[in-house]
Amino acid sequence: MMQHRHERGISLLAVLFFLIVFGALALVITQITATQHLGSAYAQQGKQAWYAARAGLEWGRYYVLDNKDCSTASNTSLQFAGFAVVVSCEITADNVREDNRSYRLFKLESTATLEGGDAISDIQRIARMSVWVDVTPAAPIP
Repeated sequence: MMQHRHERGISLLAVLFFLIVFGALALVITQITATQHLGSAYAQQGKQAWYAARAGLEWGRYYVLDNKDCSTASNTSLQFAGFAVVVSCEITADNVREDNRSYRLFKLESTATLEGGDAISDIQRIARMSVWVDVTPAAPIP
């Protein structure tokens, strides 16, 4: 009869051991799932930041092609879908001649930022583009 009492105590220890192990395993799985979800959200925001930066480049390209200059478009701040977008423009080559035509080369850079409140959750993407613009004066109409 004494032997049965000891066996009950051992089974209680075994049950407690398995509860602790399975509880720790559940905690680890929960942490991994939360980390995966957060990583997925950051990846999605990063993709959106890239498209906001591309939208800034397209705005800058339109401005440069329309005005053939970027003096007033340099360091322009825009807002796209909650992202702060800064577009910078500079002339890298002026009056490049080819086949009796004159060209100007512009370098555009667009930076899209989504501030999350701390350095870890800030999302930022940078896109760059070069644009050649024909600046040859139009020939007079005869």
